[in-house]
Amino acid sequence: MNLPKPTTLLASGVELAAGTALATPTPTLPAASLVQAAVAHAAMAQPGTFASADALLDALEVADQGIDRLSSRVRYTRFFAIAGDMQQRVGDLYFVADVRPASARREGLPRRAFRVDFETLMVGRRVEQEQKTYVFDGEWLAERAPAEKLFIKQQIAPPGESVDPLRIGEGPFVVPVGQRKAEIVKRYSATLAPEAEGISQWPSLAARAAGTVQLKLEPLATYVDQSDHETIRVWYDRGSLLPVLALTVGFDGDTTVVEMLDVLTNDNARMDDAAFDTTPPSEPGWDVQVREWRGDTE
Repeated sequence: MNLPKPTTLLASGVELAAGTALATPTPTLPAASLVQAAVAHAAMAQPGTFASADALLDALEVADQGIDRLSSRVRYTRFFAIAGDMQQRVGDLYFVADVRPASARREGLPRRAFRVDFETLMVGRRVEQEQKTYVFDGEWLAERAPAEKLFIKQQIAPPGESVDPLRIGEGPFVVPVGQRKAEIVKRYSATLAPEAEGISQWPSLAARAAGTVQLKLEPLATYVDQSDHETIRVWYDRGSLLPVLALTVGFDGDTTVVEMLDVLTNDNARMDDAAFDTTPPSEPGWDVQVREWRGDTE
């Protein structure tokens, strides 16, 4: 099931060629804690080197099992191929491996959840303060735009069930955490690629990719009709195996880049316990739209 894309995110373009380097400076990622189990499982000749995409996927699956909570600054950039336009938003991302109370985690599948709080929108060289929030709680995807007083809440899992909002290739945001190897290889051809492949036209991104390992995914023939993406690329830090960059290229040529900056995990993650609340605002004047589950018709 392809999850619905946020309805107002990056809705209009600005005149900036798709080949232009990203305009904002690139922060430096701090060192992240090493997940020891991933290193032991990877069968690597030396730390950070992998014999194949298979070995990397094995290591990532084990490493992600140690991540219960994650927070990150995030820069979301989209290039529109036909119009030649670009838009960029900056904010914070929060992720939990299971949003359910501890007492409810003994049974059933975990309910993975995320929240993205965007605070700025770059239009050309002008940066505007524009707040937008997206929250997925395991069942409902909510979009909140305070300036417009617009709140849209969509039920994208059957009542009482949950879906994976971050499954590569299906969610509204590419957040490559907690991916399962079996799910990936069932849908994609996975290969390792050189660090700068796919981003050499953007020097700032190529510089950020230094010291990473790149996983390149292309949909298998049996899945291509269900995929929105021609190519998905994800860059992981070679030491921590935490995500650094993700890039998708759609069949329409549009390119989306997600940069994860200052990634923190578990007890170090910045997170509010109420971060994943999808309750509509109660204040007067809001346009509240609630769209209940209507079956997997997408």
